[in-house]
Amino acid sequence: MNSMRIALVLTSGPGALGRHVGRMAKRFVAEGHEVELYCLPATARGHQYRDLTGVRVRTLMEMGHLRHADVVHAHGYQATLQAVAATLGRVPLVSSWHQSASAPEAGPAVRLAQTGAAKAADLVLGASQDVVAEARALGAEAEFGPIGAPPPPRPGRTREEVRADMALAENEKLIVSVGRLTRGKNFDLVVDMATELADRRDLRFVILGGGPERTRLLRRIVEPALPVALPGTRGKVADLLAAADVVLITSRWEARPILAQMALQVGVPLVATRVGGIPELVGDGAVLIDPDAPASAAFALAGLLDDPARGAELVAAGRARAATWPTEDDVAAQLLGVYRRVIDEQTSGDEEHTETRGRDATESGPRR
Repeated sequence: MNSMRIALVLTSGPGALGRHVGRMAKRFVAEGHEVELYCLPATARGHQYRDLTGVRVRTLMEMGHLRHADVVHAHGYQATLQAVAATLGRVPLVSSWHQSASAPEAGPAVRLAQTGAAKAADLVLGASQDVVAEARALGAEAEFGPIGAPPPPRPGRTREEVRADMALAENEKLIVSVGRLTRGKNFDLVVDMATELADRRDLRFVILGGGPERTRLLRRIVEPALPVALPGTRGKVADLLAAADVVLITSRWEARPILAQMALQVGVPLVATRVGGIPELVGDGAVLIDPDAPASAAFALAGLLDDPARGAELVAAGRARAATWPTEDDVAAQLLGVYRRVIDEQTSGDEEHTETRGRDATESGPRR
């Protein structure tokens, strides 16, 4: 089989995942395959899927058409369950898991959906090795399936321009965090670290992003007048990275955070929690901290800021590590190989089943 009819299913489209799916669809079309992308209208608009040449965009209400695909690739537990219901299990199904059921924001419903997805999929692709282990523990055939590292966006302003706009003194150190303000991102650790280092006057923390935890975090910041800014979604990540002295990731679980990838690619020292897929992603290219130990995390951050030689070593190690990551072209090629494999396995299984039925009928003789 040369050309495949590939169906991609996405029931929710957070930034990094939605962009990844769109970029994979574009590459599949360039390789001569037919691609349909099933998602919510808001996801299609947000990621401009309808501008992708050669990709047919459908709503989730049209999933009956999945029965005509050669292979379905569903992203997430719910997408997997909906896909198998639409196809009645008759189309080879690849399921990508981008979330751990042990993550703080994953409740019983997520764990139940994960169990169902493990049974439904012909192959599970886990975004980190701990997710692969979860899938295998549930009886699924599973392997590592990373999201490719996209090239980092270019900043629109220089380091000097960004720092001047933020009224940073020349000796001030800028520590940047980015993400939705939710419990799982654990931005309380940023506030705790700022509290531990409150006697220093040369630090400025910025958390870029909005979310339900904003009001509560502001209350923790304002009363003690901590040097932590919450500018919401105003500002560009690339500009902040250009001005940053350290990137800080405090999440309680991540697979392959885009922010960590960007920090290592552009050469900003990274301090990140030792959780999920972060250690396997960054190797020795970052300082790893405990998400529940603010005092030791603050000590590690301060030590890095006060040791320029250590920072330079981290930057060099981070860039070397980033050079080993699969590109988006690498991931697209891997996925096409996976699709062919699950198609071939199902075809072989169907042929074996047909041959067995034929032998049984012959051996049993004519029915009277």
